[in-house]
Amino acid sequence: MKILDKYLLKHFLPTYLFAGIMFCFFYCLVNLLSNLNQFLDKGAGIIDVAKYYAFFLPSLWMQLSPLTVLIGVWFSIGHLAQDREIMAMRLSGISALRITMPLLISGLIISSFCLGININLVPFCEEKKEETWKGRIQGEEEYLNKSKENFQFASQDIVYFTKNFSGKESEMNEIKSVYNEIGNGNSVIITAKKALWKKDKWVLIDGVKKIFDKDGNVKEIEVFDSKESALSLSAHELWLYSKSPSIMPMKTIKKYILEYKTSLSRYPYLTQFHSRFSLPFINFTLLVISIPFCLLSLHQNAAGRMSWALGLCLIYYVLFSLLVAMSEKGTIPPAMGIWFPNILFLGIGMFYIWKKR
Repeated sequence: MKILDKYLLKHFLPTYLFAGIMFCFFYCLVNLLSNLNQFLDKGAGIIDVAKYYAFFLPSLWMQLSPLTVLIGVWFSIGHLAQDREIMAMRLSGISALRITMPLLISGLIISSFCLGININLVPFCEEKKEETWKGRIQGEEEYLNKSKENFQFASQDIVYFTKNFSGKESEMNEIKSVYNEIGNGNSVIITAKKALWKKDKWVLIDGVKKIFDKDGNVKEIEVFDSKESALSLSAHELWLYSKSPSIMPMKTIKKYILEYKTSLSRYPYLTQFHSRFSLPFINFTLLVISIPFCLLSLHQNAAGRMSWALGLCLIYYVLFSLLVAMSEKGTIPPAMGIWFPNILFLGIGMFYIWKKR
């Protein structure tokens, strides 16, 4: 490793980690103070509060990491630019691309690390954070027992109604499903006293299946003691039904996308699916655009360089938020909406880095 590489990484990595830790600490501290009355009113224990903030940290780090990357770049290359060391390197024949190469590689490593967190850890922690806040702290019965009353949901063009659903017990009581048979136009209604989740499938207990013709007359009746259901969603996936896609694991999101492949309901899940991969690379994108527009501009002072960087980041986030909202409504394809800001700003950043070579 070259001396220049060590010098840049010596300034960049500690600044990135220190800024990230401090931002997370002060954010949690301010949040704790603002919610202190609620914690005291609900009688929340120290362990529950600690769990809440522990589960909050992964998603908080994902939100703050791009800003800390920007600060890290500013304190590494920005320091060199301010001391005219960048000018000396450029005059000695070292290209801008070569100068910033260790930061570009670090940005890719950070983005890859955040990708693993965003796919595997964030959904789990977001779900546990919600359970801790609404269940353990707020005391909501639905979250304490993972139960729902008079629950209605749809799967594979079948509408289900159940009086009681318990995710903890993997059980439903007084369940009814309604659907139309393909081809003949017959309607089918299946009712059962109970449904149990056994060996990756729902089993209906003590039920009746009725088939109706087009005129609404009963065509066939089947009474059964036990019968497998066509419902493919597990007890945990049903518990997450109607919840925010941000707390759903990738496996569940993929299943919902297949469930709603012909419906507008799939767009929030498609948007979340692409966001899981796109959001971590905001770190690399902001790193790339900050270098040419801010930190390699040798004719501006530190305040001017930082203003350029923050302005570009603001434009990026406004554009990204707008496209996310449009993607969730199906106005534009989610893949295009989620990836377009990264592609656009990466292209602009790499062009100007190459131009300043």
